[in-house]
Amino acid sequence: MNTKTIFTICLLLLVTMALQAQDRGDRNNRTSSSTTKNYNQSYPEKEGMIRVKYITKWGFTDVSGKEVIPTIYDYAEDFSEGLAKVKKGNHFGFIDKNGNEVIPFKYEMVQSFSEGLASVKIDGFYGFIDKSGKQVIPAEFFDAHPFSEGLALVRFKGKWGYIDKNGKTIIPPLFDEARSFSEGLANVRRSVLVTKPEFIDKTGKTVIETNYLDAKPFSEGLAGVQSYETRKWGFMDKQGKEVISLQYDDIGSFNEGLVAVGKKASFSTQWGFIDKTGKEIIPVQFQGFVAPVFINGKAKVTKDGREFYIDKTGKEVQ
Repeated sequence: MNTKTIFTICLLLLVTMALQAQDRGDRNNRTSSSTTKNYNQSYPEKEGMIRVKYITKWGFTDVSGKEVIPTIYDYAEDFSEGLAKVKKGNHFGFIDKNGNEVIPFKYEMVQSFSEGLASVKIDGFYGFIDKSGKQVIPAEFFDAHPFSEGLALVRFKGKWGYIDKNGKTIIPPLFDEARSFSEGLANVRRSVLVTKPEFIDKTGKTVIETNYLDAKPFSEGLAGVQSYETRKWGFMDKQGKEVISLQYDDIGSFNEGLVAVGKKASFSTQWGFIDKTGKEIIPVQFQGFVAPVFINGKAKVTKDGREFYIDKTGKEVQ
C-alpha cells in the first residue's frame, strides 16, 4: 500500500469520526432540551405517567421526566386503566401510553375509564363505552358518573339512581343528590330542601341516618361530616359515631392513614395533616384551594409560593 493510499484512508476515517461526534452532540442537545422543558403544571405520577402542561397544551412525561407524549392536547386527565382522556378542539377521545389515539375524538364529554367502562356524552346524553370504543350502555341519561364497586351513579331527568354494567337499574332514581359507592356505602339526599344526608347500601337500604348539613364518602373507614350550626367538619365511623370532632373549615379524604385538614386564611386555605385518632401529624402550614393527599408516601404541597413534595413526617423530599 503506497503513501497516497494510506493518507486517503486516514482522511476518510477522520471525517467519519467527526461526523459521528457531531451526530452524538445533536442527539445530546435534543435530549437536553426535552428534559429541561419548563412545564406550567405537573401532577403526581399515575400508572407510570406524569401529566404536564406546557403553555396551553397538555401531554405526558415518564417518571424520569422524559416527555413521551407531546404537549399537543387542549386538555388531558391522568391515565386510568391504561388509557387517558384527552381533548382536541371541541371533542374528547382516549390515548394509550404510546400516544396512540385508540378511541376517536368524537364525544362532547367523557369520563376516565373505571372498572372497564367510561361514560361518554353523545347528542346531549350519557352512556358507556368499553375500551374498544364499543357502546355497551346506550346514551340515555342526563348525567353519569364512573362505575364504582360495580354500580354507576346516573341521572334520570331530575333524580339520581344507580345502574349495573348491563345498564339495569339497581337502585331507582329517588335522590336529589347522590355520590358514588365507596366501601359499600353511598351518601345520598332524597330532597335538598327537607332531608339530611344518609348512607345507603347496594340494595338502596338506609344504613346510617345523619344529623349533619353535609357528608363525604367513606374512605379508610371514616366519612367527613359537616355541622349545621358551625359549618365545621369532622369525621364519623360506619356506626354513625363522631370520632373526630367537628373543628375544621375544610377537609380531604383519608388516604394512606392521613387526611388533610384546613383552616381558612385570607385568600385560600391553610392545610395540615391528622391521623385517624385526630392527632396532628403535620401542622397546618401549606396553602391551596384543594386538599393535598398522600399517594405512595408523598404529598404535593405549596408553601410561600413554592410547590414541593413532603413525606409523612412533613419533611421535603424529591
